[in-house]
Amino acid sequence: MIGRGQKAVAVAYDTRNRNFTESWLKEFRSALQAAGAQLASDVPYESRPDADFAQVVRDMLKSQPDSLFFISGALDVARLAQQARKQAPKLPIGASEWASTEQLVQLGGEVVEGLLIVQNYDHNDESPRFKEFTEAYFKRFNANPGYSSVSAHDAATVLLKALKNRNKGESVKMAALRGNPYQGLQQPINFDANGDTPRKVFFTEIRNGRYIQID
Repeated sequence: MIGRGQKAVAVAYDTRNRNFTESWLKEFRSALQAAGAQLASDVPYESRPDADFAQVVRDMLKSQPDSLFFISGALDVARLAQQARKQAPKLPIGASEWASTEQLVQLGGEVVEGLLIVQNYDHNDESPRFKEFTEAYFKRFNANPGYSSVSAHDAATVLLKALKNRNKGESVKMAALRGNPYQGLQQPINFDANGDTPRKVFFTEIRNGRYIQID
């Protein structure tokens, strides 16, 4: 975003999922400040059927930002993007990976074209391993997998292997750490001393109804 000249970002975040959104917002604010940009404003709202998304966007625009960013689920991002296109059609828009599902493209249509979004997996991966998973997932759920499905698969891979290989009296945590690394759907899973797993991320932009990777 900063590379595209965006220096004052207004953010809307869903307090219904406060643990995720407030943590994301905190890290986002720090990253902006470290790069010489700023959070123009942060607008909390609670996702619900009667939420006034038009007012949320109006509140974001009060700070006169040069871009808008949404830390919300796919349905809310589609609605927020719709209001953003009505009230400030020239402002760039972006969203966190929470919204990175096929539902966002289907629900958003033209209003999410050009939306910038980061993901922790490659939507367009053509490897046999991921294609097999995608085909099986679609056959069962009649939908393509999103980031949460990929993350859940990787988490289950670690847990099941740790349970299988656990020694008598050993905790699942220690068994999981001892079993490093694991092969995820797309990336190796390797826990560090803090229990974190560094992952490659992919910056994408919605173009013609598809997530297209950008440099």
